[in-house]
Amino acid sequence: MFDPVRYPREAWIPLASGIAWNAVGVAAGLPWGVLALLPGTFLLASGAGMLLYPGDHRHTHFAALGAVLGVLLAPPAIAFAGFSALALGVASAASFLAAGYHALRLDVHPEGVPAPAITARLAAEVAIDEAMLGTMTFTQQFPSLADHARIEREVALAREQFADAGWLEKPEGYHVSPVEPCAGNFVQRRTRGFSFEHLSFASEYEPHA
Repeated sequence: MFDPVRYPREAWIPLASGIAWNAVGVAAGLPWGVLALLPGTFLLASGAGMLLYPGDHRHTHFAALGAVLGVLLAPPAIAFAGFSALALGVASAASFLAAGYHALRLDVHPEGVPAPAITARLAAEVAIDEAMLGTMTFTQQFPSLADHARIEREVALAREQFADAGWLEKPEGYHVSPVEPCAGNFVQRRTRGFSFEHLSFASEYEPHA
């Protein structure tokens, strides 16, 4: 929506929140201080990244994820940080909105499309997506050496099959032009308060063996 700028104002929120969480974690010591260092590290690193290296979408992923951790850990943090943990929870919630707003700032805005009104609700909804993307970053599995070898064999086999079928010289032959759909079956449906027409028809598509 907006071009990335140097030193965006919203970056200071997760940065300050991360510093506060880390300060509490260091003061609490082991083992409880580790809980505070978890959101603090995410928020501090992402806030600094927004300031020093603007334009990287991963900063908003980790800022939103760290903010979620901060909000969830704020109530149990009262046991070792006192009621200052409530302030950390509020700071984490503010960092959550800041992550959503920063993601909107980096979003590509197509010409001719009206710009949406930037509200706290929209920033929160975007931040939810950013937190999910941050979670996916840590849960994704990387291919092993055996996977790389299997992929190499499959690509070589596919290239051989495509060459035998003539699809390398004429790739348009791989995709047969679909026939026009025959008379379909319309059914009125309703879900979650929205009415719509459900169209179904027989398809002659068959994948290549």
